[in-house]
Amino acid sequence: GLLFSALTNTCAMGMLLAKLPYNRGPECVVDDVLAQMQAPVEN
Repeated sequence: GLLFSALTNTCAMGMLLAKLPYNRGPECVVDDVLAQMQAPVEN
């Protein structure tokens, strides 16, 4: 397993763990982010 990972420069376990739902960040909608950036900031 380690030899294959070293030769192919991949980590199957890492890729598998990264795809689990609790390892994903929150989704963002680009239009919402742009609207928040353009909105005036109140102090």
